Amino acid sequence: MALPSDQMPFTEGLHPDGTPGATFYISRSLLEVLETDGPEWKLEDARFILECVRDPDVIFQGLLRPRHEESLCFSVRPSHDPDEEGEFPSSLPRYGFVFVAFARLAVGGYLVFDWEWREEDGEHPGHPSGWQTDFERPTWRKT
Repeated sequence: MALPSDQMPFTEGLHPDGTPGATFYISRSLLEVLETDGPEWKLEDARFILECVRDPDVIFQGLLRPRHEESLCFSVRPSHDPDEEGEFPSSLPRYGFVFVAFARLAVGGYLVFDWEWREEDGEHPGHPSGWQTDFERPTWRKT
């Protein structure tokens, strides 16, 4: 089966059950829109998607919003900023926050369709605040 021409493969990561080998895509047109129209921070923050889908702290299924019942949310407390030079980063990219990437099943893998920073749940490290009401269920957690 042919991939839609707009989907650009960019990395391998985890399936919703935590097994490796899932292929992740991003929409070329989405990146072009962000590049020309912004917001600039959204395009810049895309650099954190790789760690988020490769080494998440938790994966959720079922975004509690219309037409996203089967969508996924990958959440990570980033270990470093991929743009920061040097062997030892000076600090976490955003202390007290997690980076989340939203994806849906697509032809050949998972299509990342949105991403953002969210405040971290103080009781559940690596989880976004409000995860109990934003998502149907966790499918995998880092141990």
